[in-house]
Amino acid sequence: MHINFDANASYGLLPEVREGCVEALALHGNPSSIHQIGQGARSLLEAARYEILELVGSPKGVRLVFTSGATEANTTAVCLGTRERSSSAVSTRVEHPAILESLHFVHKKNDIELLLVAPAEIPTLDSYVQSNTRFISLMSANNESGHLYPVSEIFTRAKQASSDILCHTDAVQVAGKLPLNFASINCDAMTLSAHKMGGLTGVGALLIRDIYEPEPLIYGGPQESRWRAGTENVIGIHSFGIAARLAREELDARVRFFEDTRVRLITTIQRELPEAQVLFTGTERLPNTISIRIPGLSADDLVVALDLAGVAISAGSACASGKPLASHVLVGYGLTEFEAREVVRLSLNHIVAEREIELGLAAFIRCVRQMRSKKECAA
Repeated sequence: MHINFDANASYGLLPEVREGCVEALALHGNPSSIHQIGQGARSLLEAARYEILELVGSPKGVRLVFTSGATEANTTAVCLGTRERSSSAVSTRVEHPAILESLHFVHKKNDIELLLVAPAEIPTLDSYVQSNTRFISLMSANNESGHLYPVSEIFTRAKQASSDILCHTDAVQVAGKLPLNFASINCDAMTLSAHKMGGLTGVGALLIRDIYEPEPLIYGGPQESRWRAGTENVIGIHSFGIAARLAREELDARVRFFEDTRVRLITTIQRELPEAQVLFTGTERLPNTISIRIPGLSADDLVVALDLAGVAISAGSACASGKPLASHVLVGYGLTEFEAREVVRLSLNHIVAEREIELGLAAFIRCVRQMRSKKECAA
């Protein structure tokens, strides 16, 4: 058994999703075909589209484009919002690399002026909007710190400052963990991901207001209303739809579970490990996410020790793991590179069993104590 305390990296396939995907394997047709086999696959695809739109409030005048994942959806949004040369784009230093690397690419290629602000400046992000600003991207919740950002207020003010601006939010960490409503956020584009909420990996979605003309990254066919060519990943999309329906139906219970479990984990860790520093408290954040610094211990070493004990946690974003540098998010929040290398993230899904919570918590405490003891002996 391996205990998943790293649900923000990948939530884990929900049992209902697994069962639904096995049943759907019989519908193996191409959804672009007009015969019955193809239309059976098409029905799965459109049912999933409906469920995902329902999850975000069934917004009017919004198109949902299926992609290979959140990275492709984010990149599509960036390219759409920065297609006008010599315009400017505004975002933050703590966005996911899918946003930051795409922005740096168009900055060089299209002569886009790029403004990236620190976390302390996020509440006034809209103040950086200029007359030539055409794109602003702000994640709804940070995948590492768990911080929730005031996207609705910022986007509303940004649109007042510039009517031509495209407001995009990466909402992959919020979906299935907290209420999410496209219209109330006042965004023009939103990114979602299947495996961040219990579906299969390799499937994402870009929700985009239909006032925008297609700006595809991939050409070669009319799929997804010409926003994204290529035969759709029917089983993956089907898993996405089931996960979205479950998230909508179970959301209140999930939130209560997350909040109660977070309090329990933090209370126990602080009691048993007085040296542990729980970061980012006192602010609105994802209810399933805890960021902890253990001074003097390498986060990477702790991740390895817990992995050997059968528990998955993370040190920074999974998409940035293996890099020699400290987390750009933690450094952006003001930690030194040395301090950032001592921070681990615990993030839960709602299907973790009571016994798994007990075992995972005990393993965390035991590994920290053992590593601390070895370090003291070596000194």
